[in-house]
Amino acid sequence: MALPHDKIACALKEQFGFEVESIKAFGGYEDFNYYIREVLSQRELLLKVKRPLHDPESPTSDVMRKAMVHLRSHGVPAPEPIKQRDGKYYGCYKFDDPVGMRFLELYTFVPGKTVVDTLWTPTSMERMAANVGQFCAKVTLALQTFMCELDIPNGIFNPQNFLFFQKYERFVKDEVTAGIIKECFRMFDENFPIAKKNLRKGFIHCDLSTANIILGEDERLWVIDFELICRSYIVFELSICVAYIMITAVQYNGDPILMAQIAIRSYEKLLPLNTTERNFLSIAICARLATSYLSANYQATIQPQNVEYLFAQAGKCPQLLHVLHKRRINRKKGEQSII
Repeated sequence: MALPHDKIACALKEQFGFEVESIKAFGGYEDFNYYIREVLSQRELLLKVKRPLHDPESPTSDVMRKAMVHLRSHGVPAPEPIKQRDGKYYGCYKFDDPVGMRFLELYTFVPGKTVVDTLWTPTSMERMAANVGQFCAKVTLALQTFMCELDIPNGIFNPQNFLFFQKYERFVKDEVTAGIIKECFRMFDENFPIAKKNLRKGFIHCDLSTANIILGEDERLWVIDFELICRSYIVFELSICVAYIMITAVQYNGDPILMAQIAIRSYEKLLPLNTTERNFLSIAICARLATSYLSANYQATIQPQNVEYLFAQAGKCPQLLHVLHKRRINRKKGEQSII
Protein backbone atom coordinates (compact mmCIF):
# COMPACT_ATOMS: atom_id res chain seq x y z
CA MET A 1 0.00 0.00 0.00
CA ALA A 2 1.45 3.35 -1.07
CA LEU A 3 1.61 6.27 1.32
CA PRO A 4 -0.37 9.45 0.49
CA HIS A 5 1.86 12.03 -1.18
CA ASP A 6 0.36 14.87 0.84
CA LYS A 7 1.33 13.09 4.05
CA ILE A 8 4.86 12.55 2.75
CA ALA A 9 5.11 16.27 1.96
CA CYS A 10 3.90 17.10 5.49
CA ALA A 11 6.42 14.71 7.01
CA LEU A 12 9.32 16.24 5.09
CA LYS A 13 8.31 19.78 5.98
CA GLU A 14 7.98 18.87 9.65
CA GLN A 15 11.13 16.75 9.92
CA PHE A 16 13.52 18.26 7.36
CA GLY A 17 12.12 21.77 7.01
CA PHE A 18 11.47 22.15 3.27
CA GLU A 19 8.54 22.32 0.86
CA VAL A 20 8.09 19.59 -1.73
CA GLU A 21 7.47 20.33 -5.39
CA SER A 22 7.04 16.77 -6.67
CA ILE A 23 7.00 13.16 -5.42
CA LYS A 24 7.38 9.95 -7.39
CA ALA A 25 7.24 6.40 -5.98
CA PHE A 26 9.93 3.82 -6.79
CA GLY A 27 9.68 0.03 -6.67
CA GLY A 28 10.37 -1.97 -3.53
CA TYR A 29 8.90 -4.71 -1.40
CA GLU A 30 9.80 -3.83 2.20
CA ASP A 31 10.53 -0.11 2.47
CA PHE A 32 8.89 2.72 0.52
CA ASN A 33 11.22 4.68 -1.77
CA TYR A 34 10.38 8.07 -3.26
CA TYR A 35 11.97 10.60 -5.57
CA ILE A 36 11.60 14.08 -4.06
CA ARG A 37 12.16 17.49 -5.64
CA GLU A 38 12.51 20.41 -3.25
CA VAL A 39 10.68 23.65 -4.13
CA LEU A 40 13.22 26.31 -3.18
CA SER A 41 16.54 24.82 -4.29
CA GLN A 42 15.14 22.33 -6.86
CA ARG A 43 17.36 19.78 -5.12
CA GLU A 44 16.66 16.16 -6.06
CA LEU A 45 16.48 13.71 -3.16
CA LEU A 46 15.72 10.08 -2.39
CA LEU A 47 13.40 9.41 0.54
CA LYS A 48 13.36 6.03 2.22
CA VAL A 49 10.36 5.37 4.48
CA LYS A 50 11.48 2.50 6.67
CA ARG A 51 9.50 -0.28 8.30
CA PRO A 52 8.99 0.12 12.07
CA LEU A 53 11.39 -2.71 12.95
CA HIS A 54 14.24 -0.73 11.37
CA ASP A 55 16.48 0.91 13.96
CA PRO A 56 17.99 4.13 12.56
CA GLU A 57 20.32 4.39 15.54
CA SER A 58 21.65 0.85 15.21
CA PRO A 59 25.40 0.33 14.63
CA THR A 60 24.66 -0.92 11.11
CA SER A 61 22.70 2.22 10.19
CA ASP A 62 25.49 4.42 11.53
CA VAL A 63 28.15 2.46 9.64
CA MET A 64 26.08 2.58 6.46
CA ARG A 65 26.01 6.38 6.50
CA LYS A 66 29.68 6.67 7.48
CA ALA A 67 30.62 4.31 4.63
CA MET A 68 28.86 6.55 2.11
CA VAL A 69 30.76 9.58 3.38
CA HIS A 70 34.02 7.59 3.35
CA LEU A 71 33.56 6.42 -0.24
CA ARG A 72 32.69 9.94 -1.40
CA SER A 73 35.88 11.25 0.24
CA HIS A 74 37.88 8.56 -1.59
CA GLY A 75 36.56 9.38 -5.04
CA VAL A 76 33.84 6.71 -5.25
CA PRO A 77 30.50 8.29 -6.23
CA ALA A 78 27.83 7.54 -3.62
CA PRO A 79 24.74 9.34 -2.28
CA GLU A 80 25.10 11.84 0.54
CA PRO A 81 22.98 11.28 3.67
CA ILE A 82 20.94 14.36 4.64
CA LYS A 83 20.47 15.51 8.25
CA GLN A 84 17.10 16.68 9.50
CA ARG A 85 16.38 19.75 11.64
CA ASP A 86 17.71 18.38 14.93
CA GLY A 87 20.94 17.13 13.36
CA LYS A 88 19.98 13.45 13.16
CA TYR A 89 20.11 11.48 9.95
CA TYR A 90 16.51 10.29 10.31
CA GLY A 91 13.07 11.48 11.27
CA CYS A 92 9.91 9.80 12.65
CA TYR A 93 6.40 10.35 11.38
CA LYS A 94 3.06 8.69 12.06
CA PHE A 95 1.16 7.97 8.85
CA ASP A 96 -2.56 7.20 8.73
CA ASP A 97 -2.17 3.50 7.99
CA PRO A 98 -2.19 0.35 10.15
CA VAL A 99 1.58 0.49 10.57
CA GLY A 100 1.59 3.99 12.03
CA MET A 101 5.00 5.36 13.04
CA ARG A 102 7.73 5.01 10.43
CA PHE A 103 11.31 6.21 10.10
CA LEU A 104 12.36 8.60 7.34
CA GLU A 105 15.85 8.73 5.82
CA LEU A 106 16.87 11.20 3.13
CA TYR A 107 19.74 11.04 0.62
CA THR A 108 20.85 12.96 -2.43
CA PHE A 109 19.28 11.49 -5.54
CA VAL A 110 21.54 10.05 -8.24
CA PRO A 111 20.08 10.81 -11.71
CA GLY A 112 20.63 8.04 -14.19
CA LYS A 113 19.69 4.38 -14.66
CA THR A 114 20.75 1.29 -12.80
CA VAL A 115 23.08 -0.93 -14.79
CA VAL A 116 20.42 -3.64 -14.94
CA ASP A 117 17.87 -1.21 -16.39
CA THR A 118 20.22 0.17 -19.04
CA LEU A 119 19.68 -1.33 -22.48
CA TRP A 120 22.88 -3.10 -23.53
CA THR A 121 24.01 -4.32 -26.92
CA PRO A 122 26.56 -7.15 -27.19
CA THR A 123 29.35 -4.61 -27.66
CA SER A 124 28.31 -2.21 -24.93
CA MET A 125 27.73 -5.18 -22.62
CA GLU A 126 31.43 -6.05 -22.74
CA ARG A 127 32.28 -2.45 -21.88
CA MET A 128 29.73 -2.56 -19.05
CA ALA A 129 31.24 -5.75 -17.62
CA ALA A 130 34.73 -4.25 -17.69
CA ASN A 131 33.62 -0.96 -16.13
CA VAL A 132 31.57 -2.63 -13.40
CA GLY A 133 34.39 -5.06 -12.60
CA GLN A 134 36.81 -2.16 -12.21
CA PHE A 135 34.25 -0.22 -10.17
CA CYS A 136 33.89 -3.20 -7.82
CA ALA A 137 37.65 -3.11 -7.25
CA LYS A 138 37.53 0.65 -6.54
CA VAL A 139 34.75 0.21 -3.97
CA THR A 140 36.62 -2.67 -2.34
CA LEU A 141 39.90 -0.77 -2.19
CA ALA A 142 38.21 2.31 -0.70
CA LEU A 143 36.47 0.22 1.96
CA GLN A 144 39.79 -1.36 2.95
CA THR A 145 40.69 1.97 4.55
CA PHE A 146 37.29 2.33 6.23
CA MET A 147 37.75 2.01 9.97
CA CYS A 148 34.61 1.55 12.05
CA GLU A 149 33.42 -0.58 14.94
CA LEU A 150 31.00 -3.12 13.55
CA ASP A 151 31.11 -6.87 13.67
CA ILE A 152 27.85 -8.72 13.01
CA PRO A 153 29.11 -12.03 11.59
CA ASN A 154 25.73 -13.71 12.10
CA GLY A 155 23.78 -11.43 9.75
CA ILE A 156 21.86 -13.73 7.42
CA PHE A 157 22.98 -11.93 4.26
CA ASN A 158 26.63 -11.92 5.26
CA PRO A 159 27.90 -14.22 2.47
CA GLN A 160 29.92 -16.36 4.89
CA ASN A 161 26.58 -17.53 6.31
CA PHE A 162 25.37 -19.07 3.04
CA LEU A 163 24.51 -22.37 4.77
CA PHE A 164 21.72 -20.56 6.64
CA PHE A 165 19.69 -20.70 3.42
CA GLN A 166 19.60 -24.51 3.40
CA LYS A 167 16.28 -24.36 5.21
CA TYR A 168 14.74 -22.70 2.13
CA GLU A 169 15.60 -25.60 -0.20
CA ARG A 170 12.09 -26.96 0.26
CA PHE A 171 10.65 -24.02 -1.68
CA VAL A 172 12.46 -25.05 -4.89
CA LYS A 173 10.09 -27.13 -7.01
CA ASP A 174 12.39 -28.19 -9.86
CA GLU A 175 14.29 -31.30 -8.75
CA VAL A 176 17.31 -30.74 -11.01
CA THR A 177 17.76 -27.16 -9.80
CA ALA A 178 17.28 -28.30 -6.20
CA GLY A 179 20.01 -30.91 -6.71
CA ILE A 180 22.44 -28.32 -8.10
CA ILE A 181 21.74 -26.00 -5.17
CA LYS A 182 22.35 -28.86 -2.76
CA GLU A 183 25.72 -29.36 -4.48
CA CYS A 184 26.46 -25.63 -4.01
CA PHE A 185 25.90 -26.06 -0.27
CA ARG A 186 28.15 -29.13 -0.18
CA MET A 187 31.01 -27.41 -1.99
CA PHE A 188 30.74 -24.28 0.17
CA ASP A 189 30.66 -26.35 3.35
CA GLU A 190 33.72 -28.35 2.30
CA ASN A 191 35.83 -25.48 0.97
CA PHE A 192 35.04 -22.31 2.92
CA PRO A 193 36.35 -23.43 6.35
CA ILE A 194 39.72 -24.23 4.76
CA ALA A 195 39.85 -21.32 2.32
CA LYS A 196 38.96 -18.57 4.81
CA LYS A 197 42.39 -18.81 6.43
CA ASN A 198 43.81 -17.19 3.30
CA LEU A 199 40.90 -14.95 2.29
CA ARG A 200 41.39 -11.23 2.91
CA LYS A 201 38.88 -9.54 5.20
CA GLY A 202 37.38 -6.08 5.30
CA PHE A 203 34.16 -4.14 4.98
CA ILE A 204 32.07 -5.01 1.95
CA HIS A 205 28.95 -3.38 0.50
CA CYS A 206 27.52 -6.93 0.36
CA ASP A 207 24.96 -6.18 -2.36
CA LEU A 208 27.02 -4.67 -5.17
CA SER A 209 24.62 -5.87 -7.83
CA THR A 210 23.76 -4.29 -11.18
CA ALA A 211 20.57 -3.04 -9.50
CA ASN A 212 22.65 -1.11 -6.94
CA ILE A 213 25.09 0.47 -9.39
CA ILE A 214 23.81 3.48 -11.28
CA LEU A 215 25.16 4.70 -14.59
CA GLY A 216 24.77 8.40 -13.90
CA GLU A 217 23.89 11.10 -16.36
CA ASP A 218 27.51 12.20 -15.88
CA GLU A 219 28.58 8.77 -17.26
CA ARG A 220 30.11 7.82 -13.91
CA LEU A 221 29.14 4.70 -11.97
CA TRP A 222 27.56 5.29 -8.55
CA VAL A 223 26.96 2.83 -5.73
CA ILE A 224 23.69 2.92 -3.77
CA ASP A 225 21.84 0.91 -1.07
CA PHE A 226 24.29 0.18 1.73
CA GLU A 227 21.87 -1.59 4.05
CA LEU A 228 23.70 -4.94 3.99
CA ILE A 229 27.18 -3.52 4.65
CA CYS A 230 29.21 -5.80 6.87
CA ARG A 231 32.70 -6.97 7.69
CA SER A 232 33.42 -10.14 5.76
CA TYR A 233 35.79 -11.55 3.12
CA ILE A 234 36.44 -9.26 0.16
CA VAL A 235 36.19 -12.07 -2.40
CA PHE A 236 32.46 -12.13 -1.65
CA GLU A 237 32.12 -8.55 -2.91
CA LEU A 238 33.47 -9.63 -6.29
CA SER A 239 31.39 -12.82 -6.34
CA ILE A 240 28.18 -10.85 -5.75
CA CYS A 241 29.07 -8.32 -8.43
CA VAL A 242 29.96 -11.02 -10.97
CA ALA A 243 26.83 -13.05 -10.21
CA TYR A 244 24.64 -10.07 -11.10
CA ILE A 245 26.70 -9.18 -14.15
CA MET A 246 25.92 -12.70 -15.36
CA ILE A 247 22.22 -12.23 -14.61
CA THR A 248 22.22 -8.95 -16.55
CA ALA A 249 24.02 -10.64 -19.45
CA VAL A 250 21.25 -13.26 -19.64
CA GLN A 251 18.62 -10.53 -19.53
CA TYR A 252 20.14 -8.89 -22.61
CA ASN A 253 20.95 -12.14 -24.46
CA GLY A 254 24.68 -11.91 -23.85
CA ASP A 255 27.24 -14.56 -22.91
CA PRO A 256 27.26 -14.69 -19.07
CA ILE A 257 30.55 -16.60 -18.86
CA LEU A 258 32.35 -14.16 -21.14
CA MET A 259 30.93 -11.17 -19.21
CA ALA A 260 32.05 -12.72 -15.92
CA GLN A 261 35.56 -13.30 -17.27
CA ILE A 262 35.80 -9.72 -18.56
CA ALA A 263 34.64 -8.31 -15.22
CA ILE A 264 37.11 -10.41 -13.24
CA ARG A 265 40.03 -9.44 -15.49
CA SER A 266 39.11 -5.78 -15.14
CA TYR A 267 38.85 -6.12 -11.36
CA GLU A 268 42.27 -7.76 -11.13
CA LYS A 269 43.95 -4.89 -12.95
CA LEU A 270 43.36 -2.85 -9.79
CA LEU A 271 43.09 -5.53 -7.12
CA PRO A 272 44.67 -8.90 -7.97
CA LEU A 273 43.19 -11.96 -6.27
CA ASN A 274 45.43 -14.28 -4.33
CA THR A 275 45.52 -17.99 -5.25
CA THR A 276 42.95 -19.01 -2.64
CA GLU A 277 40.56 -16.26 -3.68
CA ARG A 278 40.83 -17.27 -7.33
CA ASN A 279 40.13 -20.92 -6.49
CA PHE A 280 37.20 -20.07 -4.23
CA LEU A 281 35.56 -17.42 -6.44
CA SER A 282 33.39 -19.74 -8.55
CA ILE A 283 32.04 -21.41 -5.39
CA ALA A 284 31.20 -17.97 -3.98
CA ILE A 285 29.46 -16.96 -7.23
CA CYS A 286 27.30 -20.09 -7.15
CA ALA A 287 26.54 -19.42 -3.48
CA ARG A 288 25.25 -15.94 -4.30
CA LEU A 289 23.11 -17.17 -7.20
CA ALA A 290 21.64 -19.86 -4.95
CA THR A 291 21.06 -17.36 -2.13
CA SER A 292 19.18 -14.99 -4.45
CA TYR A 293 16.98 -17.76 -5.81
CA LEU A 294 16.24 -19.36 -2.44
CA SER A 295 15.48 -16.00 -0.85
CA ALA A 296 13.11 -15.05 -3.68
CA ASN A 297 11.28 -18.38 -3.39
CA TYR A 298 10.84 -17.92 0.33
CA GLN A 299 9.79 -14.26 0.09
CA ALA A 300 7.24 -15.20 -2.57
CA THR A 301 5.40 -17.33 -0.01
CA ILE A 302 4.91 -14.36 2.32
CA GLN A 303 4.66 -11.60 -0.30
CA PRO A 304 2.84 -13.19 -3.25
CA GLN A 305 1.84 -9.76 -4.52
CA ASN A 306 5.53 -9.03 -5.21
CA VAL A 307 6.44 -12.18 -7.14
CA GLU A 308 7.28 -10.30 -10.34
CA TYR A 309 9.62 -7.94 -8.50
CA LEU A 310 11.21 -10.74 -6.48
CA PHE A 311 12.03 -12.85 -9.53
CA ALA A 312 13.00 -10.03 -11.91
CA GLN A 313 16.65 -11.00 -11.40
CA ALA A 314 16.44 -14.09 -9.21
CA GLY A 315 14.40 -15.89 -11.86
CA LYS A 316 17.50 -16.14 -14.04
CA CYS A 317 19.61 -17.82 -11.34
CA PRO A 318 18.61 -21.45 -12.12
CA GLN A 319 19.78 -21.07 -15.73
CA LEU A 320 23.15 -19.77 -14.56
CA LEU A 321 23.51 -22.41 -11.86
CA HIS A 322 22.90 -25.08 -14.52
CA VAL A 323 25.54 -23.50 -16.81
CA LEU A 324 28.15 -23.29 -14.04
CA HIS A 325 27.37 -26.82 -12.86
CA LYS A 326 27.84 -28.19 -16.39
CA ARG A 327 31.14 -26.33 -16.77
CA ARG A 328 32.36 -27.73 -13.48
CA ILE A 329 31.58 -31.37 -14.26
CA ASN A 330 32.99 -31.07 -17.82
CA ARG A 331 36.22 -29.43 -16.69
CA LYS A 332 39.20 -31.66 -17.27
CA LYS A 333 41.23 -32.69 -14.28
CA GLY A 334 43.95 -30.11 -13.61
CA GLU A 335 42.39 -27.57 -15.97
CA GLN A 336 42.70 -24.03 -14.60
CA SER A 337 39.67 -21.77 -14.93
CA ILE A 338 38.57 -19.00 -12.58
CA ILE A 339 34.95 -19.63 -13.48
